[in-house]
Amino acid sequence: MNVMRHVSVALGKEPADLVVINGNIVNVVTKEVYEGGVAVADGRIVAVGDVDYTIGSGTKVINAEGAYITPGLIDGHVHVETSLMTYSKFAEAVLPRGTTAVVSDFHEVGLVSGVRGIKAMVEEARKTPLRLYFLTPVRLPFHPGLETVGGELGPNDVEELLKFPETVGLSEIVAMNLLLSDQDYLAAVEVGRKHRVTLEGHAPMIKGQMLSAYAAFGIRSDHESFTAEEALQRVRNGLRLMMREGSVAKNLHETVKIVVEKHVDPRYVLMITDDVDAPDLLSQGHLDHLIRRAVEEGVDPLTALQMVTINTAENYRIDHEVGILAPGRYGDILIVSNLERFNVKTVITNGEVVARDGRVIKELPPVKHDPSLLNTVKLVKRISPEDLKFRTDRRSGRVRVVVMRVPPHIPIIEHDEEVVEIVDGVIYPDPQRDIAQISVVERHGRSGGVGTAFIRGFNIKRGAIASSMAHDNHNIVVLGVNHSDMALAVNRIADLQGGQVVVEGGKVVAELPLPVAGLMTDEPPPRVAESVETLKKAAQNLGITIYHPFMFLIFIPLAAIPLYAVTDKGFVDVLNQKIISPIVQYL
Repeated sequence: MNVMRHVSVALGKEPADLVVINGNIVNVVTKEVYEGGVAVADGRIVAVGDVDYTIGSGTKVINAEGAYITPGLIDGHVHVETSLMTYSKFAEAVLPRGTTAVVSDFHEVGLVSGVRGIKAMVEEARKTPLRLYFLTPVRLPFHPGLETVGGELGPNDVEELLKFPETVGLSEIVAMNLLLSDQDYLAAVEVGRKHRVTLEGHAPMIKGQMLSAYAAFGIRSDHESFTAEEALQRVRNGLRLMMREGSVAKNLHETVKIVVEKHVDPRYVLMITDDVDAPDLLSQGHLDHLIRRAVEEGVDPLTALQMVTINTAENYRIDHEVGILAPGRYGDILIVSNLERFNVKTVITNGEVVARDGRVIKELPPVKHDPSLLNTVKLVKRISPEDLKFRTDRRSGRVRVVVMRVPPHIPIIEHDEEVVEIVDGVIYPDPQRDIAQISVVERHGRSGGVGTAFIRGFNIKRGAIASSMAHDNHNIVVLGVNHSDMALAVNRIADLQGGQVVVEGGKVVAELPLPVAGLMTDEPPPRVAESVETLKKAAQNLGITIYHPFMFLIFIPLAAIPLYAVTDKGFVDVLNQKIISPIVQYL
C-alpha cells in the first residue's frame, strides 16, 4: 500500500485513479446523507466530499447523477458452499447485488478435503473481486465419534490457518462444547486468544446462566437466535446479534423486534444470510434483499445499511479497511438509486467498476481446481436396497420408534413417536402415515457405514431424494419411502462425483452434478438456479410439501442443533451427544 501516494492525491498534488461525483454520500458513521463524491487511488479511498480537485486527465470519472453513494455490503456469516456454487460463481451472483465482502470459514470443504481444500478455496477467493475475510474452523470433524468425514483439522492446523492475512477470527464455536469443557475446543480458543482474533459463536437454544457462562469465554457474536427473547439476551450479554435471513432459516421477523419494538440500540446488531441458494440470490438478492426486509419490518434505511456495513466491520475489527466511506479504506463503493428499495446501479471494488445494472462486467479468470477438491466421492461399495433396510432384533411384532418431526418452515428436529410393524425383521417406511426413512451413507472411503432413522414432515409419498452436500459431514443423505429408489439415488450421486438427485419408479428424474468436493459446481449462477428449481419441483412431485426440500434435507445430518440428527454412525441424540437407537420399546 502506497500511503504517501494516497496522501499526495488527498492533498491535490496528484490525480486520483477513479472519482465518483454528483452523488449523495451515505455516511454510516454519522448517519448523514449529504452531497459529494469519493476519490480513489491505488484501490483505496483517499477523499470523500468535495473531490473535484482530485480529477486529472487520466482519472476515470463516474457521474452518480444524484444517486446515493454507499459503502459496499459485507455478509458477516455465510457458507458459500451451501449456494452449491464455487467461490468465483458465488461472486458472480452477489457482486451485482452490492455485496463486496464476505466472512466465511470454508469448513464445508474442510470436512471433505481438509486443510488443503480450505487453502484452495482461499486461493480461489484471492483471484476474485469479492473480498474474503476468513474464519478458521475450531475443529473438524465437529463431533468426533458421531460422524465420519473426509478431512480433519486440529489445534496445529488452526494455528497455521490463523496466519492467513485474510483471517479475522475463529468460526462456529459450539456453545455446548465449551460448556462441557471439550479440551480440543478449549485449546483452539486459547490459540485464537494468542493471535488476538475474534471468537465467533454458535449457540442455538442457549439462554440464561448458560448464555452468561458462554459469553464469559469472550465469545463475540451469535447467529442462532430464533426469538426476540433470545436476541435480547445476546445483546444484553454483550454478544453481537447476527440476525439471520437465509433461504430456510428466516429469523429476521422475530429478532428485529428488539430494535423496532424494544428500541434497543442497533450498534450490536448485524444481518447475515448464513445459507442461501442460487434461485433466491438471483430472484430476491443477497444483502440488498436483507436491507429491504429490514425496512419492511420497520427499520429505517440508514440503520439497515449499518447492519450490513459498519456494524459487521466493527464486529470483526476490520472497520479500518471496509464498512465505511472514509480515507484509507478499500475502494468498495456502491451507487444506489433508492435507499429503501436499495436497487444497486454500480458496484466498485478496489476502485474498479466490476458490476453495473445487475450484471458483472469484469471477467473473472477460469479456475483450475486443486486435486483435493476433485473425485471426492469414494463409496466403499455400491449400495443395494438391502444395505438401507433398518433391521431389528425381532422377526415380527410391533415396536415404538422415535420419528423425527420437521416443522414446515425451519429445518430443526422435534420429537415424535409411532408404533410400527416389523416385517421379516425390518421396519419399513409408511408414506400413508408420513413415516419416511432417512439414511446417511459414508462417502469418504473410510468405513462404508450407513446410519438410518425415521422422519416425518416432508410428506414424501413415493421415490427418494439424495444429496452429497449434507451438514456437517457431507456424506450422502437420502430420504425416501422405497429402498430401491433410495439405493439408486445414492449410487447416482457416486457416479456424478457429487450432486443432488430425485428418483422415482427406478429412474433419475432430476439431478444437479456437484463435482467440486461433492458440494459445488462451476456452472453459471442462472444455470445452477434453474437446476435447483427443477430439483425442487421434481421433489414436490413426489408429494413433498416443504418449499425447500433439499435445503431442509441437508440439515438433518447436522449433530449441532437439537434434538436429533442422523449420521453414517447412526441416530444421534444431539443434547447428550451420543448414538442411540430409534427403537423406544418392543410391544
